Amino acid sequence: MLLSNNSDKDVFANYSYRNFAEEQCIPNMSYNTSVPEAESYQYSTGYMLLVTVFLPLTFLVGIISNVAFTYVALRIKHMRTVTNKYLIHLAVSDVIFLTAAIGDKLWKYTGSPVMGDVTPLGSFGCIWVYFISDMAYFASLIFVTIVSLDRYFAVCRPQDRKNVIKGRSTEITILSWVLACILAGSLIPSNANITVYCMLWPDTEPYVNWPSAISFCLPINNWIADFGTGVQTVPFFVTLVLNVYMYVAIIRGLDQCIQRMSQHGVAKSKDTGMRRQIARMLVVNGATFFCLLAPFELGSLFQMIASLRGGDVYLFIITNNTARSYLMLTARTLSYVNSAINPLIYTAMCRRYLEAFKQAFLPSSWRNKLNQDLRMDQSTRVSALPTQTEETKLNPDFNDTNV
Repeated sequence: MLLSNNSDKDVFANYSYRNFAEEQCIPNMSYNTSVPEAESYQYSTGYMLLVTVFLPLTFLVGIISNVAFTYVALRIKHMRTVTNKYLIHLAVSDVIFLTAAIGDKLWKYTGSPVMGDVTPLGSFGCIWVYFISDMAYFASLIFVTIVSLDRYFAVCRPQDRKNVIKGRSTEITILSWVLACILAGSLIPSNANITVYCMLWPDTEPYVNWPSAISFCLPINNWIADFGTGVQTVPFFVTLVLNVYMYVAIIRGLDQCIQRMSQHGVAKSKDTGMRRQIARMLVVNGATFFCLLAPFELGSLFQMIASLRGGDVYLFIITNNTARSYLMLTARTLSYVNSAINPLIYTAMCRRYLEAFKQAFLPSSWRNKLNQDLRMDQSTRVSALPTQTEETKLNPDFNDTNV
């Protein structure tokens, strides 16, 4: 559903369709379009710029950043933590999503001059392309929430983290992918009906060579469309609420930790500043993820509410079809950007990740110098959280400092 072209289908809402292959389309059975109507089916200049420049660039950045993060997390010894294990799976889901989502757009653009025409994908694409992209989308939601839960237990309930999160990481990972597949599978009926429209285009350039049949992936039933929108939208807002709660709890837990250390004389002079750095990284990472997905999900939520009420989809917001199409296109594009920039945020906001990237990619002579600098820095570096020895003095149940 995340890739469904609901906004594109608005243009074709008045077609009287028949399930014919292109060779079965004859003039007296086709919808006769005027030049102004045909122009509305063309790719606009802005859309062509998006598909030919921005989306390929986003895809390239996303693949490089996520693959590089996975490589660093597997190669550098101190990066092989439970938290980074979940982040690796988040990176994998982002790569899958970018490949399916942007690949879908590029394939349709190169295969048909009609905007939104899924004929190049065929019936296979209507099922599997959307299933794969939906699975990756749900997996991203799940792993972002698991990372937040891992950090929440590390800061607020360290005595339970080993049994709940750390000790069952493999089971949690498998269940997460299974759940993502189940949710994505429930959306298959929302795109399984490939419907062919017979068209009669104007006898002028560039329409003379346009295909006489175009197709779209439609739901097998009207109520299935509303169900699919709900399955896509509800998990987003549920995970949003859960993550906001956990990030607030993490920030409060870090504050309480610093206060306890100060009271017992083990706090360092720069603890407060480092704590703010970690809190800022948590907030920025979570806020970026959900803010970039929110426009599309809000649009889907309004669509579901309006559909259930029997009214126009965007009657209380935007009534112009063109503006609505561009709005949803922009919202979908932001979701692609979200999958591309997660590793960039980790590296920019956390010194530990930046150092790991340097160790993984710098020449050996530079790495040796960097390792020396790191050893010298570790002797004086102030930690944002107390060490195990320090925290044990305050909390005998404490057993893990990894956030």
